This record gives sequence, structure tokens and C-alpha cells, in this order.
Amino acid sequence: MRATIEVADIFRSAGPAYRAAHAEHLSLDQLKVMSAIETCRTAALGGHVEACSDCGHQRIAYNSCRNRHCPRCQGAAARTWLEAQEANLLPVGYFHVVFTLPAQIGDIAFHNKALIYDLLFKAASVPDWGEGLQCPKERNPIFFIGATLLSGPFAGPLLRYVGCLK
Repeated sequence: MRATIEVADIFRSAGPAYRAAHAEHLSLDQLKVMSAIETCRTAALGGHVEACSDCGHQRIAYNSCRNRHCPRCQGAAARTWLEAQEANLLPVGYFHVVFTLPAQIGDIAFHNKALIYDLLFKAASVPDWGEGLQCPKERNPIFFIGATLLSGPFAGPLLRYVGCLK
């Protein structure tokens, strides 16, 4: 069953204007991903004819892009992976914090990704959970601080954001 609207539909409709407006901020890899998603399972990638051996009914099946970022190609695999990961979650609260870097820092981060991400990981791993909630590893050996940083290239007008799970 096809979704009412897909990412590919949005990219085909608004992609050219978005690419023109943000040309200086999109990497070649990001442009390739957008192109792959736009052409996935269309005549642009070719196709083949599938036929039922019983009734002879035929249909055209277009080839997929097989890009790891494509929701059509990787959607089922992503859902399966997520279900498997849910079994590993501890029965505790998780916090998801999203923040946007100021434009001045965002421009620096765009050209110095390794440095900025290293600083963000260090900041996220500081064991300070607020007044009275500090829990050094020495006092509680089963308590570990972890952080996952994600960068979102397609965040619309936010352009650059980092999500941090702590």
C-alpha cells in the first residue's frame, strides 16, 4: 500500500527550489541522496516486466535506487532493526534534547565537523544531571553516561541541528 505522500514526492516537488536556495550549504553527498530518492522506482532507473505464470497478468516494476537513506528501499530494514534494538533498552527514562546551533557557530561547524562534534560529545558526557543528581562512577559503578549525537542535513530552515540523547 503506497503512502499518500512520500519523501520522494516532496523532493520532486520542492527539491529544485530547495537546492537553489541552499546551494552553498548542501554537500555533494546530500545532493546525491536527494537525487536517488527522487528517481527511486521510476522509469529514470529502468525497470522490468513481471508476469504471473498462472494468469499471464503483467506489470512494470521499476528498479530501486538502493540508497541507504531512501525510505522506500530501506524502510522495512529500518523497522526490523529498530524492533531488534528496542529489546536492548533498559526500563529507564530516556531524554531527547534537540538544539540548533547559532548561525555563526553553524557556519564554523559546517567546515569543521570533527572538531565541533568532538566538543559536543565532550559537553554531553559531563556527569552533571542538575542539583543533587550528580552520580560519579566511583559511587555508583552501574551508572554510565552516554550520548548519541545526530546531525540532520534535511532539517528545513534549521539546516543544521544536533540531537543528543543523554
